[in-house]
Amino acid sequence: MRQKDIFTNIKKGILPAIHPGKHIFLNNAQVSFSAKVLLVTFLLMTSIGYACTSLLQIPTDSIYVHNVYELNQAIATANNTGNRTIALASGTYELTQPLSITGNNITVRSISGNREDVILTGGGMNPQAIWQIFMVYGDHCTIANMTMGWVATHAIQIHGENDADNLLVHNIHILDTYEQMIKGSWGNNDTMSSNDSIIECSLFEYSDEIGPQYYIGGIDVHHGKNWIVRENTFKYIRSPNPDRLAEYAIHFWNSSEGTLVEKNTIINCDRGIGFGMGNSSHIGGIIRNNFIYGDETNRDVGIALESATNSMVYHNTIFQEHNYYYAIEFRFATTSGIIIRNNLANKAIAARDDEAQGELSHNITNAQSSWFVNPTIGDLHLANNSISNVINQAISLPEVHKDFDGQTRGAMSDIGADEYFNNSLVFPIPPILLILNN
Repeated sequence: MRQKDIFTNIKKGILPAIHPGKHIFLNNAQVSFSAKVLLVTFLLMTSIGYACTSLLQIPTDSIYVHNVYELNQAIATANNTGNRTIALASGTYELTQPLSITGNNITVRSISGNREDVILTGGGMNPQAIWQIFMVYGDHCTIANMTMGWVATHAIQIHGENDADNLLVHNIHILDTYEQMIKGSWGNNDTMSSNDSIIECSLFEYSDEIGPQYYIGGIDVHHGKNWIVRENTFKYIRSPNPDRLAEYAIHFWNSSEGTLVEKNTIINCDRGIGFGMGNSSHIGGIIRNNFIYGDETNRDVGIALESATNSMVYHNTIFQEHNYYYAIEFRFATTSGIIIRNNLANKAIAARDDEAQGELSHNITNAQSSWFVNPTIGDLHLANNSISNVINQAISLPEVHKDFDGQTRGAMSDIGADEYFNNSLVFPIPPILLILNN
C-alpha cells in the first residue's frame, strides 16, 4: 500500500482498526482520537518511514518580509548577523539582482509553508534575465517552501569553491531556468568542495515540457561530497536540439563522492541519474529505490556510471518507451568495483564497453507496462502480486531496508523500487494501541 492510500483513508476518517492480537487491518472501523494520533504517528515513523514534512515553526526572532526591497534588506541583515530566518509573505517577488547568502545558518522560507504561495522570478528564461535566484556562499543555508525560476542560469548555486557546505533545499518548485536548476560549483581546488547537502521533497520541471536549449539539467554538482537527493520529482528536462542531449536530471561528477540518490521520480527527461562523466570521476555512493520513466520522445539512459568506482545501484525501476538500448549502463576502464542488483527495467542493464568492470545480479530487463500502476505519469508501483519473477525474488541487501514509499522490505523482497502490498496489509503494533482500543 502506498502512503497516499493511507492518507486518503485518514482524511475520510477511515483508519486502521485496532484488534486485540498482533496486527491491525485496514477497514472502516472508527477508533478513539487518542488511538488515531498514536496510530498515525506509529505508522509514519515505523511502517512507512521517512516522509516529506514541513519545517519546524518559524523562530520568534525571524525577519518578516512582504516585498523585494524588504527581502534585500533582510538578506543583508542576516548575512551580517548569521543565525536568522527570513519569512516571506505570500506573493510574487520580481527580483532585480540575485540573493547572495554569505552568512552562516540562514533560512529563507515562506510563511505559509505552501511552496506555491511565494514566487521568486528573475525576469525570464533567457540570458537577459538576472543571473540566479540564490547564490550560496555560507554554510548551513536552508531554502524552503517556495517557487522560483525564470533566470539566465541557475535557480540556486552553492559555491563549493568558497567551501560552502550543508545546504538544505526543501519543498521547492523550480522551473524554467536557462541552464541547470541547481548547481554545485567547484574551483578546481581539491581542498574546497560543497559537502553534506540535502535536496528533498521538491519539484523540478519545464512548463513547456521541453527546455530552452541543450545545456540544462536538474541537479548538477561538481566535487560534492556526501550529498543526499531524495523524494524529488523531475519532469521534462530535455533538449530541443535533435543532435544534443540535455544533461541529467541528477548528476554528480568531477570527483564527487558518497552521494545518496533515493526515492526520486524522473519523468520524460533526456537522461536520468548520472555518476561521473567521461574521465571525470565519482567515488562510492548509492542509487536506490528510484522511479524513472521515459516516453517515446526521450532519447537516452535511465542511470549511467562513467569513471565511477565502488558505487551501488540497487532496487530501481526504469521503464522506457523510446529506442535507446540501455536502462542502466556503465562504461570506460576507469569504472570499477560497481555493483548493480535488484533493478527492474524493460531495457538492457550492461556495460557499454569491455573495459568497464562491474558485478550484476538479480536484475530484470523484460518488464511489461502492465506490471505497473500507471507508467505514463511515472507511477511505477507494482500493479499486482502475480509477477512471479519479481515478487519475493530479490537478493537481500543490507543497504536497502525500505522501498520507494519507505515501507519495510521483508526477508523475501521484491525486485525494483516498489515492495508490493495489498489491502490486506498488516502492521505490527505496540501494546499501548491495543490497550487504547479496549
